Amino acid sequence: MNQKQNTKNFIAWMKNQGYIKNLNGSWYKNNLLVSASALYDKMQEFKKRCENEALKLKMKDLDLEIQYKKYLNKVKLVESKMHPIQRKETKNAFMAGCGQTLHLMLHTIGDIKDEHRAVMHLEDLLQQSIIYWEKAVK
Repeated sequence: MNQKQNTKNFIAWMKNQGYIKNLNGSWYKNNLLVSASALYDKMQEFKKRCENEALKLKMKDLDLEIQYKKYLNKVKLVESKMHPIQRKETKNAFMAGCGQTLHLMLHTIGDIKDEHRAVMHLEDLLQQSIIYWEKAVK
């Protein structure tokens, strides 16, 4: 989210909290001027709230069922239109791929002591995946 959108969201949130911003940019609540430190505290509270919401969204993505649905969408498969054997084998293959990838991350990449080298290996694995999919969709 860009700075302009963050500011708009903060202003909307403050108004929702009962704060009023006058024409010169000062904030008031219950006809009392809000101090700079109180405003800073409110900004920090808003930032933390946004970070928590972003984390919740990311945590929701840490579910293999959700990732499986995203995968099906990406490869344009609809479970209800799949033969039961295809549905079972597609999910088995997806889960096996996830399991192997997690194992690779934890026990191979995770064992590399040099962080730069580990990142290089991750980038190489990502590139291999990109190349595979570019060839697969031709």
